[in-house]
Amino acid sequence: MDLHQFIYKPFDQRAADVLKYGTFLAARIERGYHVLLYDMRDFYAEAWYDPTKSKITVVVGFASVLCLEPFLEAIELPGVI
Repeated sequence: MDLHQFIYKPFDQRAADVLKYGTFLAARIERGYHVLLYDMRDFYAEAWYDPTKSKITVVVGFASVLCLEPFLEAIELPGVI
């Protein structure tokens, strides 16, 4: 599956594909949501989990490494700097 195919799938299918085929990479908190980053082999996906509803409410795919920047704050590299 490529990014184009992923983007045009219905929400429920995108969410299922992320959980089935994705490799979890990182998490961050954004506006009360837990934003989970997954490697989908040829692109990345974010699953936005709403803890007040106990479910994923948004799933987006992207290929640009610039979209990974918000996750960099959570990476610790002790002794590197």
